[in-house]
Amino acid sequence: NIIKETVKLIQKKGYAGTSIQEIIKKSKAPKGSMYYYFPAGKDAMILAGVEQINQEFQKKFKNSILPLNNLSDILNALITMFNSKIRIYGTPSFRMTLLALETIGEAPEVARKCCDVLTDWKKITTRAIISLGINEKASINICDWFFTTLQGAISASVIYDDITFMNITNQSIKLIKNLSKEELESMFI
Repeated sequence: NIIKETVKLIQKKGYAGTSIQEIIKKSKAPKGSMYYYFPAGKDAMILAGVEQINQEFQKKFKNSILPLNNLSDILNALITMFNSKIRIYGTPSFRMTLLALETIGEAPEVARKCCDVLTDWKKITTRAIISLGINEKASINICDWFFTTLQGAISASVIYDDITFMNITNQSIKLIKNLSKEELESMFI
């Protein structure tokens, strides 16, 4: 429950907006158990929460993206994953870039973990794109373009408290939807 509530709170309120007291209250865990399981305090709880988010992403990726066999379907499925928790959090989920930016100076270990997780997500997405027959360099660049667009839309959604920014990611896929493999490789190399 501690990790589950930490995940909900960091997705909804970010690092600064998540307090140990609120985690205790929401998880209904005794205060002593908090420090028993997480003697390093808030950062340890946040790190456990980030790892939980990573595991959820990887599971959803495996179940919903890997069976797909074209680029726009893969990218649209990723958008669906990121939008999946809007009803729960009021914001797109998997907010790694925002959490990394928020913690760079205050909690560098959390920022590094967020960057590592985002790098892992990009690697598995790149592998899925390569499996479509698109060369590695173009696949890496497509993935970088897409995750930059996606995390930017998530950031704008949070900053402006307006989830319609997520529509930008849908629109950006339309830019490449009808391109051949050769055109994609030419554009992204």
